[in-house]
Amino acid sequence: MAVIVGVKAEKALASGNTPTVAVTLTTDTGESATATGPVATSAGSNELFVIPVDDAVRNINTEIGPRMVELQLEPRDPHAVDGFLINLKNGEGASSTEITPISMAASRLGAQVLYIPLHQHINVTANDIATGILQTRPSLTRPELIQSVERICPVICCNELNGGLHVPGSTMGNFKGLSIQEFMVLITGADNYPQAYGLNQKVHETFAEVLEARLGKGNLTFGHERGYTPTLPDAGAALDLIREVVEAAGAKGMASVALDAAASSFYDLSTGLYHVDGQDLTESQLSDYYVNLCKKYPEIVSIEDPFFENHFKAHALLTARLAKLFGGRVQTVGDDLYTTNPVRLEKGIGMKATNAVLVKINQIGTLWEAIEFTLMARAAGMGAMVSHRSKEPAKEPFIVHFAVGTGCGLLKSGAPEEERKDKYEELKRIVTASPLIGYANEDFRSPRPMDPRMPVVDKSFARGAGGNPCIPSTMGMPNGRRAAK
Repeated sequence: MAVIVGVKAEKALASGNTPTVAVTLTTDTGESATATGPVATSAGSNELFVIPVDDAVRNINTEIGPRMVELQLEPRDPHAVDGFLINLKNGEGASSTEITPISMAASRLGAQVLYIPLHQHINVTANDIATGILQTRPSLTRPELIQSVERICPVICCNELNGGLHVPGSTMGNFKGLSIQEFMVLITGADNYPQAYGLNQKVHETFAEVLEARLGKGNLTFGHERGYTPTLPDAGAALDLIREVVEAAGAKGMASVALDAAASSFYDLSTGLYHVDGQDLTESQLSDYYVNLCKKYPEIVSIEDPFFENHFKAHALLTARLAKLFGGRVQTVGDDLYTTNPVRLEKGIGMKATNAVLVKINQIGTLWEAIEFTLMARAAGMGAMVSHRSKEPAKEPFIVHFAVGTGCGLLKSGAPEEERKDKYEELKRIVTASPLIGYANEDFRSPRPMDPRMPVVDKSFARGAGGNPCIPSTMGMPNGRRAAK
């Protein structure tokens, strides 16, 4: 049985030459796997904290790694490493800078030891965790949705226009461009992922052509996620531009739009007002603003973080209002509202704050907790979108495998170019190698199961989340804090 005998951390680079941490794990049987953690530019205040990269590298190499080796943890057991890391976080206050790349590397190493693809290993882990949730939470509203977690090819949300804090030079409340942070294009009318991805690429290329015709060649500007940042007066102008580009790209009738408002970034705590598109709006007026956008632009299908991150009631009122006006067309997504934290999610479920969640592994720390969060949301009838961070390592496609393995209907990873294109290409490789995995398409809120002909994975080594003493419940436990050494 392979056990971990080596843990090495080193400094690596994410996009924009941003420092981050890469961790390599090795076994006594010769396998090794490396994972690199992401970095956030705009982070919710309720996320697990971070520490400087140099401190994280030192802590992993001198403290955490030697303890892992001493415990002889088995990478094939999805509980082993993450159980240790969760205990470390809750007991000693480990940061996401330290534990997230370790958790990712352990899952990748487990897949290697078992000779299965990473997305398949994550799927086995997800089904194991689902078993524990079903055993311990009898009050779930839609338990049938996680009785069997199936792999799905998600719809990709390609960031085409950037605003808010994702425009270089912007600061909280002082933006250099649009107030809404992300305008994303989804292809929800394609027959399969390769066709959808091809249309996403065509839309992105057409954006460049249209903008260069207006601004002159060589005058394009980009945000942190490689979305374009032309000077536009308001969200309506941005959505008009998207319509023009989508039609020119030949994707009319096949494309939808998702917005990430990131409203905490334009909320004034001192006045209680939201400064958006040059206006100071009350909570009620901002709700009207979103409703009017959805009425004028029926291609809008998703609004992320529409209000300040602690305003659960405002989210709930908008979610109910959109459902009444548009049925199931427009979902509200909680990112900063939940920060991939099961405790905050339980509050949101109780208040019906949103009908979808965003999942970012490093917000909570470990793969185990991120899967638990995702499945809790699914069992409450909510949709799930897996997300990158604003500064992503090149050639690190882990979140793609996470999205497929947990059956999430949506994946966002910036614009389809440069290092962010790698993730979309990885998804293409996955569906090419496993052609029976279904494409979520317009069913992204409740994606259909994979083709029943897909071979079933042997799960005999999975011990069941409900009875594993290695994993403490994360419910009710605050994120720890530890001073950087």
